[in-house]
Amino acid sequence: MAIYKWPMASIKEGEQIIRNFLWSGDPAVRNQVTVSWDKVCKPEEEGGLGILSLKSINLALLMKTGWGFLTSEEQWAEFFQAKYIKKNGELINYFKHSSIWPGLKGVMKYVKNNSSWMIGNGCTIDFWRDCWGSNLPLMEEVSVESEIWGSCNANLSSIIDQTGWNAPPLVAEFLAEHGIDLRNLDVNCNLHDKRVWRHHTQGAFTVQSTHEAIQNKNPKVWWNKYMHCKAVHPKAKYFLWRACHNVLATEDNLRRRGLSITSRCPLYKQQSETIQHLIWDYDVVGTLWQWLLDLF
Repeated sequence: MAIYKWPMASIKEGEQIIRNFLWSGDPAVRNQVTVSWDKVCKPEEEGGLGILSLKSINLALLMKTGWGFLTSEEQWAEFFQAKYIKKNGELINYFKHSSIWPGLKGVMKYVKNNSSWMIGNGCTIDFWRDCWGSNLPLMEEVSVESEIWGSCNANLSSIIDQTGWNAPPLVAEFLAEHGIDLRNLDVNCNLHDKRVWRHHTQGAFTVQSTHEAIQNKNPKVWWNKYMHCKAVHPKAKYFLWRACHNVLATEDNLRRRGLSITSRCPLYKQQSETIQHLIWDYDVVGTLWQWLLDLF
């Protein structure tokens, strides 16, 4: 998963097996009443179970390989850099037969845009194409004809000398217009440049921090802190989680999913058998809740 981009058909088939096992206990048996896979894969504080989707795992591991492609000094990385990076620092945009490169190429922009630099002598930082002073490279913030970029090959070392920053006034003004104030950027011309990962406090690339960064953020749910406390039995947690998502196999839910049944409470035959009725409105449950409240 760290080298090849998985086909979506394989990912869907694998996740279908996981879903079936989660809901029915059998990888080959589907359940009628379930929570959407996207909700299941959310973090617990957002109402999910914290299960990692195969698609996001594949993406995070590909990005790990992409990070090594940019930062490693091992022979495989040097080989890939020589084969897939142009002299001006851009990735090749033409076809080369490879089973590995298509997957890596798809994540390289994200890897670059989510990394920054500890600036040293500036010799390895591309002035235009690297994120060294803001969240985006200057190349993506400046509107010019695409043909011009082929002649833009400056490194950051061109505005650094032995004492620090040495940018001409026009260059400093240009950078300030794009949100880069050189006075606020540390530089140590006696050290080599170092690429760092923005989503880790120490700048190190980790699959966990990357996976968290690529997930869409959603509002936190109020009931999470009560459901996941140590006093709640794991089996009860799962029941409560399904209740909060309204996916218990009540007659009302089964009927809404196409089963031809009459939704009536099996005890009093008056109200519909809904989660609201079972947990809150049912007389016996109300007595139970009152008993629990009296304990505290």
